[in-house]
Amino acid sequence: MAGPDSAQIDPQLVGVWHTKEENDEVYTFSIRDAHTMRVVEKEAAKPAKTHFFTIAAINGESYMQFLDYDESTPGYLFVRYRMIPGRGVVTTWIMDSKKVAALARSGALRGKVLRNGLGSGRRLTLPA
Repeated sequence: MAGPDSAQIDPQLVGVWHTKEENDEVYTFSIRDAHTMRVVEKEAAKPAKTHFFTIAAINGESYMQFLDYDESTPGYLFVRYRMIPGRGVVTTWIMDSKKVAALARSGALRGKVLRNGLGSGRRLTLPA
């Protein structure tokens, strides 16, 4: 995906977004710097979580590339998204961590699968 120098931001995401689900999670997006964005995730009765990400455009699709700055080896989560202009709607698709883990284990994708991470209990670390 995008390296730190080529990473983009998307000002369309800036603001407060609510999910359509019953738990009504709230996501507050802001710009951290010229290449990085921040989202604060708030679920009812749970402490807020802050995440940092960059934007990459591939074949006309936009992706949020979430970064884990707390680990010595970065972990990544890729989320494809699409804005509906003028409607205040963003649709997201989260990568299938089981498929990515299988690609890493098979050698088709360079990386290492760790337990107890994102999604289904797996986290993929990719070499720089």
